[in-house]
Amino acid sequence: MIAGERILLAGGKLTLTGAVRDSCWIYDPSTNAWSPTVPLPVPLEPTTMVSMQNGTRILVRGGSTWTYVFDVPSGTWEPGPSFPGNVVYAMTGVDQDTIFAICGDVYTPGNLCRYTASGNRWEVVRKFPSDRLSNPWALQRLPDGRFFVLDNNSTRTEIFDPRLE
Repeated sequence: MIAGERILLAGGKLTLTGAVRDSCWIYDPSTNAWSPTVPLPVPLEPTTMVSMQNGTRILVRGGSTWTYVFDVPSGTWEPGPSFPGNVVYAMTGVDQDTIFAICGDVYTPGNLCRYTASGNRWEVVRKFPSDRLSNPWALQRLPDGRFFVLDNNSTRTEIFDPRLE
């Protein structure tokens, strides 16, 4: 989500050809219209995006660990920080400065990681229980500090409390 309720769509893969895209579009619900914006620096697929700093910056993850930050006011892209590990499984925003992700290696989601925009870096918060979930696809932080996790391979869900694990 971009400031003013607009939505950024970035990258992706064409179903018919399999081509990975670098194109980006912004949807404005007030006009019910899409408009092209500056393309990604490289084609990315799949992409996950999280809004930061009141929608003025968008962290985009694509492929396994590529990250870029879209600065909405200037309409420019900049490289994002590297993740701890080789693969990012799922990301969720918590507030205007903090994003959580499950990071690890292929088929081993090893760590719950935290990104802070003010520090522009990722850090490992704690080990993730990869023995229970092999491909966490959706991650949402709950108001009480726990995380709701959906596993893509088994469609299993779990509430993960990093304070108790």
